[in-house]
This record gives sequence, structure tokens and C-alpha cells, in this order.
Amino acid sequence: MFRQIKKASIIVLILTVALISLMTPPPSIDAADHGDAPFASLRATADITDFWVFLDPNDNSRLELILGTRGFIVPGENSNFGIFDGDLRYRFNIENTGDGVPDLFLDAVFSKQIGRTTPQTATITLSDTRSTLRTFTAPATLSSSTATVAPNRNITADSNTGIRFFAGLADDAFFFDVPSELRYRASLEAGTPGGDISFFTRGRDTFAGYNMNAIVYSIPISLLKGRAGDVLGISAATQIRKKITINSNATTTGKGDFVQIDSMGIPAVNIVFVPFDRKDDFNTKGPNSSTFANDIVGQLKLLQTNDANIGLFAKLAVEKGDYLRIDTSIPNTGPEGGNNAGAGFPNGRRLLDDVTDPIVSLVSNSQPRPDNVDKNDLLFLDNFPWVALPHQPLPRGSVDNTQN
Repeated sequence: MFRQIKKASIIVLILTVALISLMTPPPSIDAADHGDAPFASLRATADITDFWVFLDPNDNSRLELILGTRGFIVPGENSNFGIFDGDLRYRFNIENTGDGVPDLFLDAVFSKQIGRTTPQTATITLSDTRSTLRTFTAPATLSSSTATVAPNRNITADSNTGIRFFAGLADDAFFFDVPSELRYRASLEAGTPGGDISFFTRGRDTFAGYNMNAIVYSIPISLLKGRAGDVLGISAATQIRKKITINSNATTTGKGDFVQIDSMGIPAVNIVFVPFDRKDDFNTKGPNSSTFANDIVGQLKLLQTNDANIGLFAKLAVEKGDYLRIDTSIPNTGPEGGNNAGAGFPNGRRLLDDVTDPIVSLVSNSQPRPDNVDKNDLLFLDNFPWVALPHQPLPRGSVDNTQN
């Protein structure tokens, strides 16, 4: 799927490491994108949690795209935080020519929330670099901080484009033990060869019991293909107008071009492999990661990663930009969005894919480093929109058995 990196390019990258490693602080090993950079963390509505790309296991002619934002929503705040920011553009970049430059853009913008009982309206647009190709509107799904059962979901099937759309609150679909990885990181910093793997026995899901705002598409692959044939590169972004004016009635008006706040492609690239003082810059430039090659290699060296595995990671996430790439000719089958061997990450990313174990293993020179969090706290759906219903407030007497 990816052409091999030229040997000379790898040598150039590695030769730059000696000085970089003396100047760069150790990275965090948190493969989720939650709060990956200062500016995105402070603008919570624009903070990407994660995103997923996979073929519909029930119909492999369709591509499923899921974007999560504003993570760590507790059920008691569902109504307050389970809304979409009307100042933002929620974007998928689609690269279909193999050159690392986006060719298509799938955007959603939302009307401002006007009440607890009126859903926001999303305007969905598929465009290329020249013009709008498709557009339609759809209602978002309301959230509730009082109901013990989540409200019914609004799912739109647009007859003109063949696109299905959902936007609303959902269970945070990422599963991972952040504290164990941070402790493992600290052991690497302390010089422990290979790190102290005993921390992974903790096995607790940091994201269990929390919700996120989810935008989900099911789109005919025929609308997305280009010169690269079956292979598509996908990245996610949140964007805002350059100038936002706060009006006297507390509404806002945006003017100027959109600028990027958060960006995500391959899991862990920014949160793990970009130095803290460059994370905001990385988000504004994504999915173009080639200009951060030295930073990424330097961070990998600090984690005791050898040159061979640095080359593998560069091939995956640097050479042609920070995209999740999927070969749409590889069948995806099975429950909960698919689970058959050979069709998952790094060929796209399915909800069931445990992306942290292979990434940390790659960083650790291909040594197994399972964090013992192997599945989500809730089952995913077998059909669109795939993500589990949001957690709701528990009735009196109930026991909260989430792990976080």
C-alpha cells in the first residue's frame, strides 16, 4: 500500500537525531488524540478525540467515517456538552491521487443551538479544490442529562448523494489505559532497557463511562475514488474562521478564511511523536507531516526505538502525510463494524481495532507491549451509525462499574 522509503532519506533523518535528542523533552505515550495540544485542549469543542475509517461490513461498496470530538463528557452534563459548535467546520480530508495533498473535502457545519428540544441542523458539503459537488442538510440528535435511556437517534439518508449521516452524543469509542502508558514512558526516561512492562498489568480503560460528540458518515466509495484507484487517504480536522466577533446578544459572527485548530490521521502521531512546543503548529498544518520528520524521529529515539522501526513508522505516517490509508479492495466483514483478519489498522481503522498495542510495540522495537485493555466498555453496533449509545445518568441505587 505504501511505496518503500528511499534508503538515503532514512539516513538523512537518522543523522539529524543526535542534536535533536539532546534538546527535545521526552514524549507522552497516549495514543488517543484527546487533548493532544494546548490550543485544541483549551477549545474543547474543537478537540478531536479520535476518528475511524472502515468499509461497511454489510456492504463493502460503502466507506464509514467517524469523527469524535469533545471527549470526557460525563452523563450528568450530556445536555450542556452534547452539542456541536456553530463556529466550527468539521472536516474530512480525502486524498485519492497518492500525492499526499487533499483532493476532496467532506464538511459539516452546524446551526447554533436555540433550545433543549430543537435539534441543530447540519449542512453537509462534499467539494473538491474548485467547487461544491454535493450538499444536503440533516438534523442532529438531541442529548439528555435526565433520561435513563438515550433519546432516539436522527439518521438521515440523502437520496441525491447516497450518503447517510448521524451527528450526536455517543459513548467514547476509544479504549486504552493512559496511566499505565505514562508510567511505562517514565521507565523509559529513567533508562530502563525496553521499559518496565509490569505497569501494563493495571488494565483499566481510562475512557470507560465517558461520552463524546460523534459525526458519522456512510458514503458510496464511488464518490471518493481518484487516480490512486482503490487506495484512499483520510484525515480529520476541525477549523474556525480567522475572525470571530462576539455580538451584543452573545451570538457570534465569523469572517475570513477557515484556519485549522485540530488535526488527526494515524493515531499517536501528534500526541506521542511531536514535541510539546510544536504540537499546535502540527495541528494547524496537518495532514502535512513531512516538515515534522526530524521532530518525529527525535522523539522515537528518546523512546529507545531503533533505526529499523523508525523507518517503518516514517513509511506509515511521514512519507505521504498524516493520513489513515485504506485499500478499499480488501474486504471487511464481521460484527461491530468488522473484525476479520487483515482488514484492520493500519489499513484504515475499525472500532474494534486495538491500535495502541501495535503502535507501542512498534515504538518498542516490535516487542509485544499489550496494555490489557482489549475492548470498549460497551458493545458497538452492527449497523450504521456503529458507535454505542451514550452513557446516561444512573438511577438511585445503581452501581457505577466503569473503570476510569
